[in-house]
Amino acid sequence: MQTILTSDIGGTNSRFAAFNLDDSGELTFLKSIWLKTWEAHSFDHLLDNLKTHEFPYTIDNCQVVVAAVPGPVENKCCANLANVPWKVDISHLKRDYGEDRIYLINDFVAQAYACHTRAVADAVMIKPGTPCPGSLTSVIGAGTGLGHCSMAPDGHGGYIPLPSEGGHPAFAFVTPEEQQYGAFVCGKLNVPYVVGDVAVSGKGLSLLYEFHHGEELTPPEVVQRIKPDSVVTHWFARFYARACRHYALNILPLGGLFLTGGVSAKNRFLVDNDIFRNEFVNSIVHSKLLDQIPVELNVNEESGLWGAAFYGKLALH
Repeated sequence: MQTILTSDIGGTNSRFAAFNLDDSGELTFLKSIWLKTWEAHSFDHLLDNLKTHEFPYTIDNCQVVVAAVPGPVENKCCANLANVPWKVDISHLKRDYGEDRIYLINDFVAQAYACHTRAVADAVMIKPGTPCPGSLTSVIGAGTGLGHCSMAPDGHGGYIPLPSEGGHPAFAFVTPEEQQYGAFVCGKLNVPYVVGDVAVSGKGLSLLYEFHHGEELTPPEVVQRIKPDSVVTHWFARFYARACRHYALNILPLGGLFLTGGVSAKNRFLVDNDIFRNEFVNSIVHSKLLDQIPVELNVNEESGLWGAAFYGKLALH
């Protein structure tokens, strides 16, 4: 029996969990803890905070540690994080504990691996489809930002992650009213254009509410105010589906597309509606292709930890 310590660093919360890996390759969840990211000034500080919270699993008593972070990983040890005010560099941990014990991966690489674990056992079907065996599966998720990743079968029973920073290109506003909203956001944030990371995220919910109702609220306050038939719900569903459609057309996840992230996991009504479904297949050329792709909502907010554990399992084998 081997133990894997995993972490999933987010702009709001940093989650940690431990898993046992038995000789048959089965992962068993042991224990998790959520810490506030803003309470730490580095990854090392987060690890220290684990001890102050008396979390029983550490680098010292686990065989492998896998940290998932919101940003592209360079040289397998460094990352500039989106929506987090500090960088991660685990080179000293690799030096102290061994190259084969400490790993750094992108957080949506972890989410994509999670789609092949029990983390998605309770996923909710948002739009049925007909998955094509042996094809790519993809994950996209709105939280503090908008993450993307896909998994390609390697032909030998494993997977090759295809990470993406697809939340950072300019977001497409279509109608004149949507373009007015885009101009509002540019003025509000003093930016030259709006990216998906802003339009489809918790921040996007707040900005939509302010645009339509003239009041600044936090994302949790917004979801307390809106209902399934609210204009903010309709706009957010349309924007989220559009982001999903564009990613699907770019990467062709004929094996299926998973939605993840706290925004929709906590508020299913934002995506489980006809506005989302109709916008997803709204393509002049490829509506039939998009209709074949099943879209599921992953409601497990600790799925990134499962994906990191799956990566650790591969590292141990």
